[in-house]
Amino acid sequence: MSSKDRARHKNQLWQEAAKRHHLTDDHIEMGKKLGLNPKNFSKYAGSNSMKNQRWKKPLAQFIEKKFAKKYTQGRLAAIAKAGIEASKKRRHRQAI
Repeated sequence: MSSKDRARHKNQLWQEAAKRHHLTDDHIEMGKKLGLNPKNFSKYAGSNSMKNQRWKKPLAQFIEKKFAKKYTQGRLAAIAKAGIEASKKRRHRQAI
């Protein structure tokens, strides 16, 4: 497998994970910067359908919190803060 094929395959995995777990482009970028593996997303955080693991946060919140914890200074902190605020607004709109 050539390096171009590997890169295409990785991008395809991220696109499939975004669809499966309802993630935004910001969440995907944060996940890539954190070095998360899209194949293991079901292990990282629970989904709404997981009744026996209610203590796990939804994946989007998990990625935001982990990103904010790792990048607490500089420009990346502003990106994380903006992502968290956007998700709060989105959750507020859904609750209405």
